[in-house]
Amino acid sequence: MASQVGIFHSLRSLLPWVARKTTMGPWFEPEIKILDRLVKPGDTVMDVGANVGVYTSVLSRLVAPSGCVVAYEPIHRLAEGLRRFVRVSGITNVTVREVGLSASPGQGYLAAPRDFSGRLDDQKAHLTDRSRSADFAIALSTLDEEVRTLNLSRLDFVKCDVEGAEYAVFRGGARSLSQFHPTVLAEIEPQWTARCGLTTDEVKRYLQSLGHYRIEVVERAKLVPSAAAKESHRNFIFIPDSSTEGPS
Repeated sequence: MASQVGIFHSLRSLLPWVARKTTMGPWFEPEIKILDRLVKPGDTVMDVGANVGVYTSVLSRLVAPSGCVVAYEPIHRLAEGLRRFVRVSGITNVTVREVGLSASPGQGYLAAPRDFSGRLDDQKAHLTDRSRSADFAIALSTLDEEVRTLNLSRLDFVKCDVEGAEYAVFRGGARSLSQFHPTVLAEIEPQWTARCGLTTDEVKRYLQSLGHYRIEVVERAKLVPSAAAKESHRNFIFIPDSSTEGPS
């Protein structure tokens, strides 16, 4: 059984490599297929909620050779696996930060569901206020603080998938988001935002308040206005109005 678990984790660690080679598999989110319309060589991007690094790997390829990717993954096992992948692959434009982003810095707690075997499914961990029932204690920073710490002079794209804490990430990055107006790809789902006492519309409106964004979704590998979004859409793309990118 131990060897089977080891094989499973080894296969999972190959996901970033697979994502770098192809984006056509049905297991990938459709947004990956249109990232090359949103991210360009030389861009500075953040992958907030990097997990095993599927998006990180694709973004690294798109911004090369002169761009950079900062990948945020607060769970040690996942962050260490991502660091190992970056090192072994010889990737030089990715920095892995083992912190979570939120509205304020400090210590945070994550709760995770159990998978079919009873093991913690740390890839679906989410922030919780209940430290006693938490499965992980993590370090928290803010997007604004990270921009200062890393001395970033630009921020072109942010992917944010943090199981309901997107609003907190935006609040903690209000200054930088207003200053740089990056394109933002965010997962915003009712089941997660409700846990934080918010609706999906409230989260969207807050980000829009930080700049003149239009909201689009991916439909059949094309960007379309969010008014055409189906109930099944959970990923929303916030594009600055000044961007020359349009639906295609």
